[in-house]
Amino acid sequence: MKTLLPRWKNTLQAQARPTKQSFWQAPPENNVKVNVDGSFKVPGIAGFGIAVKNHCGYILAISFCPASSSSPLQAEALACLKGIQLVHRLFTGSFILESDSLTLVQALKSRIWHQ
Repeated sequence: MKTLLPRWKNTLQAQARPTKQSFWQAPPENNVKVNVDGSFKVPGIAGFGIAVKNHCGYILAISFCPASSSSPLQAEALACLKGIQLVHRLFTGSFILESDSLTLVQALKSRIWHQ
Protein backbone atom coordinates (compact mmCIF):
# COMPACT_ATOMS: atom_id res chain seq x y z
CA MET A 1 0.00 0.00 0.00
CA LYS A 2 1.34 3.43 -0.97
CA THR A 3 1.19 6.35 1.38
CA LEU A 4 0.25 9.79 0.14
CA LEU A 5 1.72 11.62 3.11
CA PRO A 6 5.08 12.49 1.49
CA ARG A 7 3.26 13.70 -1.61
CA TRP A 8 0.93 15.92 0.45
CA LYS A 9 3.83 17.16 2.56
CA ASN A 10 5.70 18.39 -0.53
CA THR A 11 2.57 20.02 -1.90
CA LEU A 12 1.89 21.85 1.34
CA GLN A 13 5.49 22.99 1.65
CA ALA A 14 5.52 24.27 -1.93
CA GLN A 15 2.37 26.29 -1.33
CA ALA A 16 3.34 27.64 2.08
CA ARG A 17 4.55 31.19 1.58
CA PRO A 18 4.03 34.42 3.46
CA THR A 19 0.88 36.23 2.46
CA LYS A 20 -0.32 39.74 3.04
CA GLN A 21 -2.71 39.87 5.98
CA SER A 22 -6.11 41.28 5.30
CA PHE A 23 -9.02 41.93 7.59
CA TRP A 24 -12.73 42.08 6.98
CA GLN A 25 -14.11 45.59 7.34
CA ALA A 26 -17.65 45.97 8.58
CA PRO A 27 -20.21 47.84 6.51
CA PRO A 28 -21.84 50.97 7.93
CA GLU A 29 -24.64 50.38 10.43
CA ASN A 30 -27.97 49.37 8.81
CA ASN A 31 -26.10 48.01 5.76
CA VAL A 32 -24.97 44.51 4.91
CA LYS A 33 -21.83 43.32 3.18
CA VAL A 34 -22.03 40.59 0.56
CA ASN A 35 -18.72 38.74 0.25
CA VAL A 36 -18.50 36.53 -2.83
CA ASP A 37 -15.91 34.18 -4.24
CA GLY A 38 -15.95 32.18 -7.44
CA SER A 39 -13.87 29.06 -7.96
CA PHE A 40 -12.80 27.53 -11.24
CA LYS A 41 -11.16 24.20 -11.94
CA VAL A 42 -11.52 23.54 -15.67
CA PRO A 43 -14.06 24.72 -18.24
CA GLY A 44 -17.45 23.50 -17.10
CA ILE A 45 -16.41 22.85 -13.48
CA ALA A 46 -16.73 25.81 -11.14
CA GLY A 47 -18.58 27.01 -8.10
CA PHE A 48 -19.20 30.00 -5.89
CA GLY A 49 -19.75 30.97 -2.30
CA ILE A 50 -21.58 33.91 -0.73
CA ALA A 51 -21.61 35.26 2.82
CA VAL A 52 -23.87 38.13 3.90
CA LYS A 53 -22.86 39.86 7.15
CA ASN A 54 -24.18 42.83 9.09
CA HIS A 55 -22.17 45.68 10.66
CA CYS A 56 -21.48 43.54 13.77
CA GLY A 57 -19.97 40.77 11.64
CA TYR A 58 -22.86 38.37 12.20
CA ILE A 59 -23.53 36.02 9.31
CA LEU A 60 -27.07 36.63 8.10
CA ALA A 61 -27.02 34.29 5.10
CA ILE A 62 -24.64 31.98 3.30
CA SER A 63 -24.90 30.18 0.00
CA PHE A 64 -22.62 27.98 -2.04
CA CYS A 65 -23.24 26.03 -5.19
CA PRO A 66 -21.47 24.20 -7.98
CA ALA A 67 -21.71 25.98 -11.31
CA SER A 68 -20.67 25.78 -14.92
CA SER A 69 -18.17 28.38 -16.09
CA SER A 70 -15.70 28.82 -18.92
CA SER A 71 -13.16 30.95 -16.99
CA PRO A 72 -12.19 32.14 -13.51
CA LEU A 73 -13.51 35.62 -14.32
CA GLN A 74 -16.87 34.21 -15.38
CA ALA A 75 -17.06 32.16 -12.14
CA GLU A 76 -16.40 35.31 -10.11
CA ALA A 77 -18.97 37.30 -12.10
CA LEU A 78 -21.53 34.56 -11.49
CA ALA A 79 -20.75 34.72 -7.76
CA CYS A 80 -21.39 38.48 -7.84
CA LEU A 81 -24.68 38.04 -9.70
CA LYS A 82 -25.89 35.34 -7.31
CA GLY A 83 -24.80 37.44 -4.31
CA ILE A 84 -26.80 40.42 -5.55
CA GLN A 85 -29.82 38.21 -6.20
CA LEU A 86 -29.57 36.70 -2.71
CA VAL A 87 -29.30 40.02 -0.91
CA HIS A 88 -32.22 41.50 -2.88
CA ARG A 89 -34.37 38.49 -2.08
CA LEU A 90 -33.65 38.60 1.67
CA PHE A 91 -32.98 42.21 2.62
CA THR A 92 -34.06 45.77 1.94
CA GLY A 93 -31.70 48.68 2.08
CA SER A 94 -28.13 49.24 1.01
CA PHE A 95 -25.41 46.66 0.67
CA ILE A 96 -21.74 46.48 -0.23
CA LEU A 97 -20.57 43.83 -2.68
CA GLU A 98 -17.02 42.57 -2.10
CA SER A 99 -15.03 40.37 -4.49
CA ASP A 100 -11.37 39.37 -4.61
CA SER A 101 -11.23 39.69 -8.42
CA LEU A 102 -9.49 42.98 -9.16
CA THR A 103 -10.31 42.67 -12.87
CA LEU A 104 -14.02 42.29 -12.19
CA VAL A 105 -14.13 45.03 -9.55
CA GLN A 106 -12.39 47.46 -11.90
CA ALA A 107 -14.80 46.56 -14.72
CA LEU A 108 -17.83 47.09 -12.47
CA LYS A 109 -16.48 50.44 -11.27
CA SER A 110 -15.58 51.67 -14.77
CA ARG A 111 -17.42 54.56 -16.42
CA ILE A 112 -18.93 52.19 -18.99
CA TRP A 113 -21.35 50.87 -16.35
CA HIS A 114 -22.33 54.34 -15.12
CA GLN A 115 -23.58 55.83 -18.40
